[in-house]
Amino acid sequence: VDATGSEASTVARQQEPRDLKVGVLLEAPPFSICGRFGIRTGFDVEIALAVCERMGASCQLTTIAPSDMARELGERRLDMIVASVGQSGLDDTISDYSQPYVRVSAQFVVPREAPLDLDGGDDTRFGTVVGSPYADYLLETYPQEGVVRLYEVPDEMWLALALGRIGAVLSTAAIARGAVLATPMGSDFRLVPPTGASESVRARPASIAVRKGDEGLLPDVNTALADLLSSTEYTDMLRRHLGGGRGDPPVDPASIDRPDD
Repeated sequence: VDATGSEASTVARQQEPRDLKVGVLLEAPPFSICGRFGIRTGFDVEIALAVCERMGASCQLTTIAPSDMARELGERRLDMIVASVGQSGLDDTISDYSQPYVRVSAQFVVPREAPLDLDGGDDTRFGTVVGSPYADYLLETYPQEGVVRLYEVPDEMWLALALGRIGAVLSTAAIARGAVLATPMGSDFRLVPPTGASESVRARPASIAVRKGDEGLLPDVNTALADLLSSTEYTDMLRRHLGGGRGDPPVDPASIDRPDD
């Protein structure tokens, strides 16, 4: 029974228990974090576990890097991916997507003296994580060689920003707050919106990715998500991990498609 008192069995299909291998990002607080005693927590982790519970499935979490998502899903090492901050390399030939379960905002992290409009074209060098949804936007916007630097390891990117090797990082705002603004060096930096980016970049909807051709899984995921998004359990997750405007519900839960309706 979830926080609203609804029974998961009313959502899950009558079938043999399913064992699902679910990918979450290796280290992307507050979405996926390795806590004390190796216990993984975070918004994406709780979403994955709640969806599996409503489907009557067991959930085996596997941590992955953004650049590994397409290969892990395509080679059947994963059944689905829950990664709010990006699903790199996934497209309609590899995966199908659930209803959105959250919208996350993107922001530039810049020194306090940086200009308000970074899309105006100056000598700024930009950084972001390789395989993130923001990498494509930066590379398309600033195609000149050396202007955009992609990092496999986020800590190296934040260090480069602190040392002045790059002038701005484009990141999910929730991650930027935890990695920079909430730390001792946070007073030296601020957030600036990517004004030139499309709405899909500035407030990107996140969905669960499932392997293309697994038609039996996607309807169950959407039914479970619809139930979760209409519950106080989801509201509590959002407030606990993404409070303060760092993440928003995707839409009015009443408008979400329910495959069994």
